[in-house]
Amino acid sequence: MTAQAQRWAAVESSEFDVKVLSDLAIALNGESLQIDLQLDIVPTIQSSLITLPTSTLYPTIANSNDVSNVVQKNEYKLIENIVICDDELSEALLQINVINQDGRPLPGIKVSIEWSTGSDIFVTGLNPNMGIGYADYVMKPDNVYMLQIENSTEVIYGISSEDCRVGNGPEFDGSVLLTYQQGG
Repeated sequence: MTAQAQRWAAVESSEFDVKVLSDLAIALNGESLQIDLQLDIVPTIQSSLITLPTSTLYPTIANSNDVSNVVQKNEYKLIENIVICDDELSEALLQINVINQDGRPLPGIKVSIEWSTGSDIFVTGLNPNMGIGYADYVMKPDNVYMLQIENSTEVIYGISSEDCRVGNGPEFDGSVLLTYQQGG
């Protein structure tokens, strides 16, 4: 083993291989091994870095039709605001219908509502019996609400329950029905 380590050192094997083999020989024989290493140092050639030209990115001008389509999809326009006097309802509801430009109901549309002491979020489509573009929220008689559909810039202020009476019956809190159209 010792002789093998010396032969490897003579034929310029890697220093690591020679070291491992000599350590193994020492461990097996219990003897010390002296190896003279001669390393030929080969100078490395330094290469200069070549800088390649980079392409310059220029801003693209968006087609105004593309921009307006994006804006329209995020905009919702209030197209109907009706007070509903239904004495069958036990509570006053803020009822929302959201439709697309073709009049089809839109499910999953986020509705944000705020009042003086709080806020909430609800979505259309959770009451399919009323339609997939429908959502409602129970209104408290003394609250005045602010409403926004998705991230639309149109915000409706001053929504509240109206006093209603059917025939000669007692007064009760009426509901409000708002219909929004996407792209307004």
